[in-house]
Amino acid sequence: MPFLLAAALGVTGCGSSSSSAAAGSAASAAPKLTLYTSVTQGTVTAVLNGFAKLDPGVKVTVFRATTGQLNARIAADKHSGGLRADVIWGTDPLSMQSYAQQGLFQPWPLPNLTGVPPQDKTTYFWGTRELYLVIVAHKSRILGRSG
Repeated sequence: MPFLLAAALGVTGCGSSSSSAAAGSAASAAPKLTLYTSVTQGTVTAVLNGFAKLDPGVKVTVFRATTGQLNARIAADKHSGGLRADVIWGTDPLSMQSYAQQGLFQPWPLPNLTGVPPQDKTTYFWGTRELYLVIVAHKSRILGRSG
């Protein structure tokens, strides 16, 4: 799981982060990352704990919210001078595609991950899990008849 965040840090690294610039200008200061995410808190905590073991010197600040709140935060950042996230770890593929189309991500060469199907990879991010959408309907209510 720590590799996932490390990969996400590179893959969805955002293009105009003020915290990245601040980290680069203070070479002696501990590196800082700002993560915007809509992933569940349990998953975020587990991945950050694993990441901290691999790179304990990095301070990660997390803004976690629903996809709608995340979209609003990103729009507000853009409106007020630029995206403040170093990493966006989203759960909605359409939002991630939209962020990429808006130029919010920097391209990053994806490692050759044999477990990630080609259709789930882009220049900027890749899918980390598939979710199932199941629709169950009562046949008589759909068809307007019984039996």
